[in-house]
Amino acid sequence: MREVNANLYVVGIIGGGYVGLPNAVYYAERGAEVVVFDTDESVVAGINSGISHIADVENEVLLKLVSAGRIRATQDFTQIANCQYIFIDVPTPLKHGEKQPSYVYIDMVASSLAEYLPKGKGVVVFLESTVAPGDTFRYLIHPLQEAGYKLDVDVYVCFFPERINPGGSFDFRRVSRVLGGSKLATRKASHFFSALKSSQELQQEITTVSSIETAELSKILENTYRYVNIALINEFAKVAQKIGVDITEAIDAAGTKPYGFQKFYPNIKIGGHCIPVDPFYLYNSMQELGIEMPLLKAASSVNDSMLNFGVEKIVDALDKPLKVANIALIGATYKKNIADVRESAAFVLKNRLQELGASVELFDPLIYPKTWKNDYTDFDLVVLLVGHTCVDIDELKSNSKLFVNLDFDLKK
Repeated sequence: MREVNANLYVVGIIGGGYVGLPNAVYYAERGAEVVVFDTDESVVAGINSGISHIADVENEVLLKLVSAGRIRATQDFTQIANCQYIFIDVPTPLKHGEKQPSYVYIDMVASSLAEYLPKGKGVVVFLESTVAPGDTFRYLIHPLQEAGYKLDVDVYVCFFPERINPGGSFDFRRVSRVLGGSKLATRKASHFFSALKSSQELQQEITTVSSIETAELSKILENTYRYVNIALINEFAKVAQKIGVDITEAIDAAGTKPYGFQKFYPNIKIGGHCIPVDPFYLYNSMQELGIEMPLLKAASSVNDSMLNFGVEKIVDALDKPLKVANIALIGATYKKNIADVRESAAFVLKNRLQELGASVELFDPLIYPKTWKNDYTDFDLVVLLVGHTCVDIDELKSNSKLFVNLDFDLKK
């Protein structure tokens, strides 16, 4: 087999968001020419100007790669025909207001590939977006076959689930990965990965599993594990509240055990792009197969109940009826130190409090810097949802009439 040289290849990244843009930088820095495909004109224009809309990608890094011709972005999906390796990094959300999967973005990608992917070139397509077991075939492979593509001849398909943690302490370039596909597909993919320029410090370890379905299930398992364990901790938060115990102190004490325990913290609503979403791709898929998942169903019920738990803590802290209270919510993001509001608790809590008659304002130095202030004594109650490290919590408390902390993993 001819040796692969990454810098002879054009890599396509479909979706220039939280996963796609860091991936584009990763492959460009390692010798590939990268084309980012996105339907958002502002995203495309920003990337081509070297301006990043993702906190994990610095403008200086992006501009250097754009200027060197290593990264460019386009809305022209006909250019898919120029790519030898394609990574699909589009959202797989839940339908609005429901716990039902939405494959609308994958459907759009599959249609574009079926229209513009050249036959006979043996392009390798990596699906990195989370899907239920069997859905890489259903929503990507099957439409390509229907369009006349021969699997492992015209196109090779792998499931290569992303493990990017926005704003997290783990550099995704060092995080191990899982690769699933046919033997021919994973072999072709492995040759490409081995050809990438890399350093020992930034080498991703890739575990190849026996099938696409195994890789799909492993990704769902990762986040369902977290979802279910957060539900357990949420139940313990209610117990701790009843018996007058600080749940954070109890969790940290349990965490001193060096084995058999992993720390999770309560949350009035699980946020982000993975944990509150991925388990329901599995749940709905299993429902179609007639398989019940009572533990996941119970976990969902517990996690959904935590919004009321937060409201109760607010009501208990007030010295006046909720319907005449003026409340400041601090923290609009789904976790600290990132400007990301996907599935954030703040907006749901704000709506609920307003439905109950309260006057509510939302403040966040990362999302609303123009309205951020230090003195909140004009509010009846200040509720901390997310304690960004740039926020002086002690000062916030001293400049509040009443204060409630709903950021349970805040380090004291």
